[in-house]
Amino acid sequence: MPCRVFPNNGIDYIHMEHRSYKFRLYPTEEQKTLMLKTFGCVRFVWNRMIAEAKEAYETTGKLRLTSPAIYKRKFEWLKEVDSLALCGAWSSEQEERG
Repeated sequence: MPCRVFPNNGIDYIHMEHRSYKFRLYPTEEQKTLMLKTFGCVRFVWNRMIAEAKEAYETTGKLRLTSPAIYKRKFEWLKEVDSLALCGAWSSEQEERG
């Protein structure tokens, strides 16, 4: 993002220019399948983490931290998708907790 600084009486004013780009993807059938699997697995991990955190808080009064690695051991089919996508669900869930 281009940024220019304009000095004025000892105070710097920053002008930032925002740009956007639009892309259109034309995935193959194999890529479509992988994307749908990935989105579904991320949704599953997110919902599972939220449910387990809520249950742990209701029973113990403390939050329990989980990671996607635990779910990959329990559910073999999660190994079919990219682990970074699952970690993204985990980091988003951690941000929600504060």
